[in-house]
Amino acid sequence: MIETNTSQQVMTAYLGEVYGISFFQYFEQYYSDKSAQYLWQSLIDVESRTADKLEIFLSKKQIPFNREDKQQMLKGESDAKRWLTLEKEELLATLSAWVKPYEIRYRQWLSDAQAQQLDQDELTAFKLIAAHETAIYLCLNNETSGQSGLHYLTQFLDNNQ
Repeated sequence: MIETNTSQQVMTAYLGEVYGISFFQYFEQYYSDKSAQYLWQSLIDVESRTADKLEIFLSKKQIPFNREDKQQMLKGESDAKRWLTLEKEELLATLSAWVKPYEIRYRQWLSDAQAQQLDQDELTAFKLIAAHETAIYLCLNNETSGQSGLHYLTQFLDNNQ
């Protein structure tokens, strides 16, 4: 059976995907600057793909999960509402700064998992979690500097069919 700490980490990441899907769906639906639509949809795709893959892992390990976790969905929507009025440049900078600590944390989780010599399924889950957050961070970082970052999201999606 998977170690409790490891399963808690994967579940935390999974719930973050549920949150992220709700968060970015709210922006896709209500954000006034429609030039960002493709960005929101791509972020939803990354969050959804990651959740799909983590659900496979959680099922294999017999860890219960709920894609419709109301608490995470409402939290994502509530946080999105707070930032909905920000101009695109400020919003992107805020999102980039907000994602950065998660990107660092998830890369550390992967490093720890590799050092613990976890089984292949566990390592795959941590690689996915880290890669997804890095793709989002790099995308937002590029977008903040006025360059498209969508290729990071596309690359993640292509590599995680």
